[in-house]
Amino acid sequence: MTLSLPQIPAVFRIRLEFVAHTPIVPPPAIGAMWRGAFGNALRRMDPGAYQRLFEPFPPQGSSVKKQNMPSPFVIDADAPPDLVILPGETFLVYFTLIGEAVAEALIAVQAFEAAAADGLGKGRGTAELTHAGTIWSDDPNGAPAVPLVPQRPASALVVLRTPWRGGKEPFRQTTFRKEVFAKAVWDRAQRVCEVFDGDVLPAFGGVALEVSQLQIWPQILHRWSAKLGIEDDMAGTMGSFVLHLPNDDMFWAALWWSQWLHIGQKTSFGLGSVRVHPREG
Repeated sequence: MTLSLPQIPAVFRIRLEFVAHTPIVPPPAIGAMWRGAFGNALRRMDPGAYQRLFEPFPPQGSSVKKQNMPSPFVIDADAPPDLVILPGETFLVYFTLIGEAVAEALIAVQAFEAAAADGLGKGRGTAELTHAGTIWSDDPNGAPAVPLVPQRPASALVVLRTPWRGGKEPFRQTTFRKEVFAKAVWDRAQRVCEVFDGDVLPAFGGVALEVSQLQIWPQILHRWSAKLGIEDDMAGTMGSFVLHLPNDDMFWAALWWSQWLHIGQKTSFGLGSVRVHPREG
């Protein structure tokens, strides 16, 4: 049985598989590396597509200002062990397009292919794109269809896979504020729906959550911003916890969607990656 819930905008997730030709030494903030390489290749290949993905304008009548406009894409990539990919090794990148940006899927794949061929990370190691396909789960044999929101479980294991920026100084957080997390989940879903033509979600009114098995830590990453000429903060909170869910199907849907939309700031750099594992009892 599935739930009857508001619809999120069109979402298209692409699984990109590469094989390294020469050693690739990515930074810990590997999502930022991919964003930069992808953006450079896309701007060279199709300036119009670059502007639509990297410099989007809010829709007419939206309350969102251009400087606060969320990116219409999300990057999900795991840093390799020891931060090196050796020749012959394969690695994956997941790339999600949101709203009208779904129409840019083909040129986006071509830009990722060009970025890998141009060189990545320290030493500009090269790779070849060997496969690109639509897939929604991390399971290589997963279904290509958009996953429906399942019935709300009694609880769920939530894993913060990459730094989540929540609060004013997230990299100093040693305590977990469940109300801040809940608002981040809801605000992300609400903002994405507002600007990318999904159903309208109401303002966040709070939700009664209980948390157990909390294991979190601050994670500090940095990236060099060539555009700004500075070292940019990519810090946030990582870890896992069990969320005991309230009788609120709307919040459960927003939490489920966060697996593809991410939460918090800098989602196009790979931050705010979440996995949700339903549990019973």
